[in-house]
Amino acid sequence: MKIIENHTLLVAVIPIIISLISLLISMISYYKNAPPIDIDIFEEALFYKGIIGYHNANMDFIPVIVASNDANGFELEFCIINIRIINPKNSPVSIFNLQVLDEKNNLLNYHKQIDIPYISEISKLIIIDKKQTNNTLGINLPYSHYTTIPGGCFAHLDIVIPINEITENDSKVIKVFFRDSRRTFLTVIKRKLKSNAKLKYPIHYKEINLSYPPKG
Repeated sequence: MKIIENHTLLVAVIPIIISLISLLISMISYYKNAPPIDIDIFEEALFYKGIIGYHNANMDFIPVIVASNDANGFELEFCIINIRIINPKNSPVSIFNLQVLDEKNNLLNYHKQIDIPYISEISKLIIIDKKQTNNTLGINLPYSHYTTIPGGCFAHLDIVIPINEITENDSKVIKVFFRDSRRTFLTVIKRKLKSNAKLKYPIHYKEINLSYPPKG
């Protein structure tokens, strides 16, 4: 009788064990074969002149960043550096400690969404230049020094720097530095790192040579 009971229990347990093994194999396969998160800083800077704003529900253009010394508000010039993020995974990834420096390592100010708190979340920021027949350029500003990119998406961040930040010290190079929230193998030994624990996050750094004023 006991043999029959043990056999019945074994028959009931085996499918569960097989299911768990199959699930484990599929998870390993997914993480092994899933496309990795790709974060890339473009090597060329774009120069653009205009005004930053967005269209409201009535399609009226609402300016949010204008030139204070220009009556028409369309003469503010920017240097734009693009960061591309491809995040195919379900979990979000965060960009943080985002810093922009000139060739002498002076910190440069760049525009952030947190500086424009009244903009709707669904509104898309653009730079518009009415002197160029309403020529527009869509931009996606980082929220602050810290920005979260949702999972399963392609996104880009535009580092929009007022041109006077660059010309003030006649900088010919811009340095972009940030980390992302993925853990590296150093997380395993973070207790040994102590004060250097921040090294557990990947570092992104690029120097971009400028040609200003732009040709043409």
